[in-house]
Formats: sequence, C-alpha cells, structure tokens
Amino acid sequence: MTQIQWDSMDNYIGIENGESLVKKYGTSTFDFDQWLLKSENDRQQFIHLRKFMENDLGNNTENNNLSRRQLKTQMSLIAKQMIIRNEALTNLLKKHYPNHIRLSIHQHPNNGEKFTIRFFMDATMTQSDDHCALRTPWHNVLVINVEGNLNLMPYRKLNVECEHVPIMFKSQIWTFVQLPRDSPVSLASTLKLSLLGDSPHFGLSIDLSKKVDVFQLNVAWMKMLMEKFCFIVLRQYPNSLDKDKYSQFCEQFGPSVMWKFGSLLTIGDAPVPVLTGELGTESFDL
Repeated sequence: MTQIQWDSMDNYIGIENGESLVKKYGTSTFDFDQWLLKSENDRQQFIHLRKFMENDLGNNTENNNLSRRQLKTQMSLIAKQMIIRNEALTNLLKKHYPNHIRLSIHQHPNNGEKFTIRFFMDATMTQSDDHCALRTPWHNVLVINVEGNLNLMPYRKLNVECEHVPIMFKSQIWTFVQLPRDSPVSLASTLKLSLLGDSPHFGLSIDLSKKVDVFQLNVAWMKMLMEKFCFIVLRQYPNSLDKDKYSQFCEQFGPSVMWKFGSLLTIGDAPVPVLTGELGTESFDL
C-alpha cells in the first residue's frame, strides 16, 4: 500500500506510561462528572462502554466472583478511564496532525471531530443493541450470509449447532458462513470448510462426512460460494461416495468434463500413472 504514508505513535510518546501521557496531553480543566452531565449523548456513551466491558470482562477469572453491583462499579471505573484517556489521545492527535481527518470505526455525529467509516454496508445494529448504530470488527465475527453478503455479528449470537459453519484458514477460524434454512440440522456439525492455498480467492474445500449426501447441499448456496471463492473442491471418503449421485449433483452447475473413464476421477495410490507416461516418486490413479 504505497499510497499510504504510515506513522508510529512511538515518534511522539517515547517510553512514557499511560498516566504521564494523560497528564501531558489531557486537558487540565477536564472534569469527568461535568462531562457526564453535559449531554445525553455523553451519558449514553459512558453506559455503552460500561456494558461493553461488562460483557467483555465479566467472565474473566478476576471478575466472575463479583456480585452484579461490584462488577458494575469495577467496569464503571474502567469506562471512566477509557473516556479520560481518549480525551488525551484526541489532544495528542490534534497537536501532531492538525490538518488531518480522523476516521473511526465507531459511531460519531460526523461534525468534524471524527468521521465514521464502516467496512460492511449491512453491519448495522438495531436500537436493541445498546443504541450503537454500527458493529465494529472488534469482538464480532465476520459472517457470509446465504446471499453472499458480509456481516459482522457477536459470536454469542451465532448458531454453530445448526446454522453457522466456520471456514478455516491456516488452522484458524477465518470467518463463518450461514447455511440455508432448509439445510438438515446435522449439516452444520458435519461439514468441514477450509480455504485452499494462501489466498481467500484461491478456492474452498468442503469435506463431507460419510453421513452427508451431496444432494443435502443447497445448489444456490453452492453457487454463491463458487462466486465468492472461484471454485470448490468437494471431498468425501471413496467408500461412502455414490458416484452416480455425485455426477448428477455436479451437472446442476454445468456440463461435466468427460475423461476416458467417465466424468469422475478417483484420486488414490497407484503403481503406475494413468494420465501421464512418466512414473514419478508419487503417482496417482486419477
């Protein structure tokens, strides 16, 4: 990304700790209690931060034995510190970047202090979600819905038992994909999805268990995945694969490529190569 000039906060803060930085850049006349009473928007911001920290840290070993009142008091102190530090950070940025626009992934009135950006058009929350208009990438997971749109959702709202399937990338969860409503309940726990290669656009592998019939896969859903990931590799144990059914299923997406032994190639160990005239250290019966 050569068009972006990167900078480091180390150029401005050195080895100072948080408390000294707040004293250095914070406004000496800033009074948190007065700030809290200044407007309803400020009060809602504080409440949202406190609830956010309660959800985020409430189950930590340090906090899970606290009473509801104790947890609320503790998280209120943390939310207060976050607001005070943010005020100091704002002053620091104004000093060192006086002619720059400050972008934020959080909701702001866009009155000149900060301007809100969002990564996904449909990453919007309702009023029931603590009055915050946008979901952020932090503490949410990326979900591809059945139409192929990207959305951000709290992990606790996913239904990993029967609706949302993780897509793995380099042995880690990369995102989740939503299954169609008419999918069998057991499908979510039996499908294994993973990206191929080192790029999300290289391809998608779907491993089917012995219990999965390929016709349980929704055609429109499969076409959406192919549009997203370019191509799909379906894998299933040979002894559980019904070749005729598999061939019929694939024909729904276009004409089959016919090899000399049919439309399906079975990959496995072979003493001699089938498609080439050379014998390598490893050969496959295709």
